[in-house]
Amino acid sequence: MSNSTFSERLKIIIKEFNLDNVSLAKAGDISPQTITGYLKDGRVPNQRILELWVREFNLSGTWLLTGDGSMFHKTDVSDPAILRMQEAERIIKEHGEIGLEIVRLSLGTSKYSPKKESNCAEEKIAAG
Repeated sequence: MSNSTFSERLKIIIKEFNLDNVSLAKAGDISPQTITGYLKDGRVPNQRILELWVREFNLSGTWLLTGDGSMFHKTDVSDPAILRMQEAERIIKEHGEIGLEIVRLSLGTSKYSPKKESNCAEEKIAAG
């Protein structure tokens, strides 16, 4: 286990991402006063807050909790599924509700997706 404290790692995140307490609090869905408590009192946030920060900043959960390993979560950026998820996330963040609908349309889960016409030949083959 690393010798750094949770508050020291939190300060590293603040510096690395050029954040203030308000921005970090918003990312964790908590108050800026709570951030001050983590920085000064040595308290550690609950799992939900940690998960929000891990996702928002692509942090390694192990590093955030213990200080061990790399600060950032490593992903295989050549994995097509990860690339598609990252693109979907980017579209949603950039375009909000419209972006979400774009992603749904591409997945065929939108209420506006065209209904696939039934193909009797395919149904007969599938039925045996």
